[in-house]
Amino acid sequence: MKITLIGLGVGSDGVSIKALDVLRASTCIICKTALTQSANIFEKYSINVTYLDDMFSKSRNFDTLNHKLAAYV
Repeated sequence: MKITLIGLGVGSDGVSIKALDVLRASTCIICKTALTQSANIFEKYSINVTYLDDMFSKSRNFDTLNHKLAAYV
């Protein structure tokens, strides 16, 4: 299994062409949150993604959140 981390940038057009190619070729995409403008990239290009927003609401702080995110992945 290969895991690739991609920064979505700061806005709806912040993803590089290379990152977009990787996203399109991926079989499983996990995104920390859909609540940022950057996450619109998935809908814009009809890319299937799993969002982990529910973990935000159930975490007391970022340390807890990061542990939950790592365990999920």
